[in-house]
Order: sequence, then structure tokens, then C-alpha cells
Amino acid sequence: MEGLIADKIRQFIEDNLTNATQKQTFELRVRVPQELFVLRGFDTNGAASNRNSLATLKVNGEYYLLTQLSYDTQNGQWSGGNVNHEQTLYIDKVGVFSNSASVGVKLPTVSKEAFLSPNPVFILDVSAEARYNGFLEVKADRWIFYSEVIPLDETLWGEDKIRNLYEKL
Repeated sequence: MEGLIADKIRQFIEDNLTNATQKQTFELRVRVPQELFVLRGFDTNGAASNRNSLATLKVNGEYYLLTQLSYDTQNGQWSGGNVNHEQTLYIDKVGVFSNSASVGVKLPTVSKEAFLSPNPVFILDVSAEARYNGFLEVKADRWIFYSEVIPLDETLWGEDKIRNLYEKL
């Protein structure tokens, strides 16, 4: 509980009292093949931390590692509990006595469209790489950006069949 309170206070100070930098929070979803994976956590000094590690969640029959990270446009750096100074996410395979590094993932580059999106989400599938017994690295260009925002007219009335026909022409 003490670590959670300290993180919230530090985040409040960074957001409200330090120099105003333009930051955006992004949700990152990494698909893994099974529940035996964790997203490694890091302290603010860059050391590995079990307190910030995230377990796998099952969503619609698939396993995902979910995190939220902030992106600073001025220096082009990501920050958060699961990113280190090398701007890499590490996915570890859970073992009996200790976890072993499985996949290293470079973080995506943020386009203007992604930065201006009201609900930005980056998705990456590392199912094949995570099945490998050694350590593999995944490049940043494999991330897919998408926004879960649905226009109000589609939400209320469903799919617009006339518009779809017009777009096909």
C-alpha cells in the first residue's frame, strides 16, 4: 500500500507541479499465448521491481498483458511502471523459482493521430515469439495503433448500410 500511495503522490507532483510538458497516456496491450507470462515492472531508478509487474488477463478467450504508459512529446520518451531507461518492455515467463526473460519489446513511435486520439490503444501480438524457449526482441514497427472510440450514430443506430454502399462505390 505504501508503494501505491508514493506512486500516486509522485504522479500528482509530476503532472501538476513540475514544468508543464505535453504528455499523453496510452494503453498498451500485448497478446501472449498463455497465462504463464508477466510484464516486468521497474522502479523510477530503472531497477527491476516485482511491485510493478503485471500478470496476464484473459479477454475474450485470449491472454493479454495490459499496461498504461505516458509519452512525453518534448523528449520522445515513454514513462511508467513497466518501462526502463532503454525504452523497452520485458515479458517474462513465470517459473517455479524465478521468472526468465522471454521477449523484449521496443516501444512504438507515436504519430500525431495517436497523440490526438481520445482513447489511444497500441496492440502487439507476441504469441509466436513467446513460445520460443530463448530470449527474442521485437521491433517497434510491429505495434498497431487503434482507437476504441465509436461514433455516436453507430452506437445508437448500428451500422450505416447506405454509407457503406456509398464508400464501396
